[in-house]
Amino acid sequence: MLGEEVFRAIADLGADALQDEKIREVGYSNKYLTEPIEALRYFLYRMFFRGRPDRLSEAYANDALQKVRGVIARGGWEALKTQLSDWKEGSDPIGLGSRTLEDYDFPDSDTKMVYDALRELLSLPDKNMVRYAKDCIKTGHIRKVYEKITRIRYVKDKLACMYLRDVAYLYGLLGEIREDEVRYFLPIDTWVRQFCKNLKMVENVKADNELFKERIIEKCSEFSPRISPVCFDHGLWILSQLRYTVKNLDLVKRNTGSLEIIRNSGVIG
Repeated sequence: MLGEEVFRAIADLGADALQDEKIREVGYSNKYLTEPIEALRYFLYRMFFRGRPDRLSEAYANDALQKVRGVIARGGWEALKTQLSDWKEGSDPIGLGSRTLEDYDFPDSDTKMVYDALRELLSLPDKNMVRYAKDCIKTGHIRKVYEKITRIRYVKDKLACMYLRDVAYLYGLLGEIREDEVRYFLPIDTWVRQFCKNLKMVENVKADNELFKERIIEKCSEFSPRISPVCFDHGLWILSQLRYTVKNLDLVKRNTGSLEIIRNSGVIG
């Protein structure tokens, strides 16, 4: 059965997982707003985790951040700006690609992504992508920051939405998002697509991202009280992770009831 309790169970799971993330990060939340290099770390971590083992993504992100820190330590942000002014396709003035990890070279796509991210960062007066995102969310200029992020090569809708969602939740801004802005906080991946099909929300898993977002928002609005589309979307993400590995046993234990409802519905498959 695909009744309201299934959708609420998924949203409850997503809300709890987002709260876990907030608890891990809240001690750094002020640093992210006042220290641009810490804000860069927060941003890069969310850009690197895609399509490979997490340990490699983390190593690449840390290595990139270390190289950037080194340039800033030697000559400040102006030194970084100068080095970036010399960057052209195929060059690597910071030396991002100069390391091999466990037989994996620093990917060329990641090199381009980091240089693009740094250029976008340096265009901000305070060099702080977290503060910029937070301020844009608060003032209703979400499309502006979304477009800035997606100008970075290899950063598409999914990663941009993940980042904006995490910033909004960390700083308690989900309640300030207008209805027409919710789509910027709903990352869609292969498993979200499949689960939406299993929930009979769509027929074609290959449909455009915007259709999935529209269906999620519409479905969550059917219930009273309304289900948070952001929490529901994240709940689908968590379900995809639980198919393969359980990284957070506490999350599973806290949500035993919700998970039982979801499993009994046949949504997971």
